[in-house]
Amino acid sequence: MSSKIKYILSFLLFAPAYLLLYTAIHEGGHAIIALIYGGKIDNFVLGFNAYVSHHGTTFTVFGAALHDAAGMLLPTILGIIAICFYSNKIKSISYHICYLLVYISLPGSILSWVGIPIISMFAQPPQGDDVTKFLNVTGFHPLLVSLGAILLVGLLVFLAYRKGIYRKAKEIFAVFKADT
Repeated sequence: MSSKIKYILSFLLFAPAYLLLYTAIHEGGHAIIALIYGGKIDNFVLGFNAYVSHHGTTFTVFGAALHDAAGMLLPTILGIIAICFYSNKIKSISYHICYLLVYISLPGSILSWVGIPIISMFAQPPQGDDVTKFLNVTGFHPLLVSLGAILLVGLLVFLAYRKGIYRKAKEIFAVFKADT
């Protein structure tokens, strides 16, 4: 089997599983904070309209802000830990495809924490969104939230560079370029 086909199959097999795992971790972040603040989980739904519903929480302002941010923070923290264990010496194509997807998805999910605060300065931000709720609860200046998200993305970029994820991605994409 050619390298190109192995890369495509690895991506097609891992991407849906990773999307489900990421969604579970995102919603799990919200659920953990709700539990810490005395809540009981009513629903934990995965899929296109994923959500966690809970009751009985007694959030402080910090707790409510943490609850809103936890959906982004838990996957990011676990992703950073995973990236720290990355080794570009492993031969498995699937392994590198998995890490590439993890690395690409994390900055992608953090970018809403850059864009939505900026949008909120000029227009009505999406209601019910975690970022909008965070801004409403904390009263932080939107540019401060955007700056924090940019710094977090910068940390991920730095880590990926240091661990060699970019070099391996370049090798993977070279296979596609060579066949064209």
